[in-house]
Amino acid sequence: MRAVVANSYVDLLHSEPAASGPRLRPCPAAALLIVDHGAGAPRVLMGRRNPALAFMPGKYVFPGGRLERADRAMHAASELGEQALACLTANGRRSAGAARALALAAVRETFEETGILVGERSRSERAHAPSPAWERFAQAEVLPKLDCMHVVARAVTPPGRPRRFDTVFFSVDARWVVKNGEFSCGLDDELTELVWAPVADPARYDMASITRVVLHELADALRTGFERRGPVPFYRMARGRWRRDEI
Repeated sequence: MRAVVANSYVDLLHSEPAASGPRLRPCPAAALLIVDHGAGAPRVLMGRRNPALAFMPGKYVFPGGRLERADRAMHAASELGEQALACLTANGRRSAGAARALALAAVRETFEETGILVGERSRSERAHAPSPAWERFAQAEVLPKLDCMHVVARAVTPPGRPRRFDTVFFSVDARWVVKNGEFSCGLDDELTELVWAPVADPARYDMASITRVVLHELADALRTGFERRGPVPFYRMARGRWRRDEI
């Protein structure tokens, strides 16, 4: 990992006020940016968090959440590509198994929060479902497909927030959404609304600064092409200041 001089994206993060809560240890987490190119300019699926929640109430976010133990045991139709795996295991700080578990967590959390199944149909793995959420994939005869997932960014929630996550943001093309996955959200759910937000101009949606920064990184990656871009950005706070490193 190497440090990068602060840029305008880091400046966006400094515009958000600091928090004074307890210094919690970040939990491993993953989010999924589903990108739709069908309407011309790319759009990304986002959900509005329930205003009653303690963490980012009312903000628009990407589907995602914390890693669960069962994610390590789930089978997949394909494994992470070489570039994504190299990024997630850089410097030996994360094993290949932990990297694939994070990708699977992003897929599972997306289903739990939206009802959307991402992957491909397969009738050969019906019996392998290590948790109730994964059982729904088995019932639909769908296996997650990891080689179509790209790493957009990594970010750690700064100290003082009521929840802290060390989140890897993955991207996947909307063509890998299985059509029988039903969009679902309601007033009592974690996400109360789902929208397709334009990647290049999401200004009308209220979101945290880090979410907006990840959208900028996604836009850059889509313009360059995931296979041709350089290192993946890693956002974190050190000594009271945001920094953007590369992994």
